[in-house]
Amino acid sequence: RIISDLGANVDTSTMISKFQELYLGNEKTPGLRNNEKWLVQMSLLKELYCNYRLGIVTGRPKQEAYQALRRFGVEAFFDTLVTMEDCPKDKQKPDPFPINTALKQLKIDTAVYIGDTVDDMKAANSAGIKSIGIAPQGTDPAVLRKNGAKAVLTDINQLKETLK
Repeated sequence: RIISDLGANVDTSTMISKFQELYLGNEKTPGLRNNEKWLVQMSLLKELYCNYRLGIVTGRPKQEAYQALRRFGVEAFFDTLVTMEDCPKDKQKPDPFPINTALKQLKIDTAVYIGDTVDDMKAANSAGIKSIGIAPQGTDPAVLRKNGAKAVLTDINQLKETLK
């Protein structure tokens, strides 16, 4: 969408292929995934895990999501993981399908969804659950609030106070 808004016309499969090349890297160049950082403090994650059922809903491929969770040593904290492969192409976020899938897998019908995109907020609202936005640096928090976030944080580690 950003590329289209800038006036360029790029085939979706070409764009995905280029992104994957940059993200995964190759034998000569390390991928950008090596620059990823786990943002949630381990003490907060442990506390959330002790008090709530935790799940992840992501548009990432399953293999990449699991690799990241294993790399940061946090895979065991999540009771479910819903990825790109778990959703038909026409049912990706902002459609509520992936969130509803996670809710079914967790055997719950009420939840709080934490996300950092407009599509995350829209999907949570469509699924009938509360959404909390995490505004990445350089993002206007008002955009997430305008799209349904009940609260917007600039640091996910402020989450505990917001959940009270």
